[in-house]
Amino acid sequence: MRSAKLIAPLAFALLIAGQASAAVFDFSYTDGANTFGSGQFFTNDLSSPFLITNVTGSETYQGVTEAIIGVGAVGSYANNDNLLFVPGAPGSLTLGGITFTTATDTFNIGFVNPFYAIVQQSTDPAGTFPPGVALANFSVTAVPEPATWAMLLLGFAGLGFALRHSRRKVSFG
Repeated sequence: MRSAKLIAPLAFALLIAGQASAAVFDFSYTDGANTFGSGQFFTNDLSSPFLITNVTGSETYQGVTEAIIGVGAVGSYANNDNLLFVPGAPGSLTLGGITFTTATDTFNIGFVNPFYAIVQQSTDPAGTFPPGVALANFSVTAVPEPATWAMLLLGFAGLGFALRHSRRKVSFG
């Protein structure tokens, strides 16, 4: 009976969690001076390589800040492939990189061994690496899905329930 009390919440959590349907990754980059940005990459893929289908966030390129409003179509600028490799070594991006758009321009972040670089379409229409701005840091981390959080919380609730009801009452008669 006690094992059924432990297994029931776990089975319920697994039922609710289901299969992952999309992935979200936080990203940030900087050149250590006046070019930096952060936001989120979105994909419908369940495993690496991930085809990025949307990008949101903000970017500052050589002192000018704008909101990131979307992702460029594959092959639209700097021979981009919009692929993200997580985990990736040495880089999470290819030379083609990921292209994103703002209200006034298009940018591409790519991996130019041994560093990442960003190029701007209005100043480099061909999208060549180099030139561009070399980035001192580019990082990508996975964001846990809501189903993962739900499963974690239900697991803790189930353990709490099981512990609460497993205590034996002692009576002195």
